[in-house]
Amino acid sequence: MKGKKSRVEKKVAKSAAKKQLEKSLSEKFFEVVKHLGHDAEKIGDDIAKASKVVAKKLSTKFLEVKEAVNQKLEEAAKANKPLKRKQRKRLNL
Repeated sequence: MKGKKSRVEKKVAKSAAKKQLEKSLSEKFFEVVKHLGHDAEKIGDDIAKASKVVAKKLSTKFLEVKEAVNQKLEEAAKANKPLKRKQRKRLNL
């Protein structure tokens, strides 16, 4: 049986996910800058700041989308009532 998470656990999980997203974005930014032929180490601080801002915006978007999807699922579950079959009358020939 799954128990409910406390607020602290939820907060830690969210921040860990955000940090992981930030790290992957910064790696991608470094890779792109290197492929363009620039020295990525010189502008590493700017890349880190940019990845942090983008990760923050993406995480808020993900939360909005998650809430919208959950709301749609709840509405669909409420609207999904069992269908009643119409009974056909049999004709005796």
